[in-house]
Amino acid sequence: LRAIPGDVLVPSHGDIAMRAGKGVHFDAMSFEVILLGAPERVRAPLISAWRDALRRHRYAAIVLDQHGSPLRTDVEAWYRPAGSAFESPDVGWPVAGAPLRPETIMVPREPGDPAAK
Repeated sequence: LRAIPGDVLVPSHGDIAMRAGKGVHFDAMSFEVILLGAPERVRAPLISAWRDALRRHRYAAIVLDQHGSPLRTDVEAWYRPAGSAFESPDVGWPVAGAPLRPETIMVPREPGDPAAK
């Protein structure tokens, strides 16, 4: 992640982004709580800002976990898989908590990509 020029979003593992010198942009769990339970007047502008950031390719890369996330559908509309976050399937697992790790590095889709919006 350190080698990727520009901002990198690791929404479920902000500590990893921070250690790579990329900063922490937001926490996926907090974002998902707002998406699922906040009033529309709170939720609508947040969703709009999120999708606008994706559409403008605000992040040079976004690293997603292997588990399903409400963020994945939006990310996949404007970003494509570019590789694995780890070279080995045996590293990067937490020693406590949920057995989730960053999996897929997503990069902006090119304008001609048929899946690009």
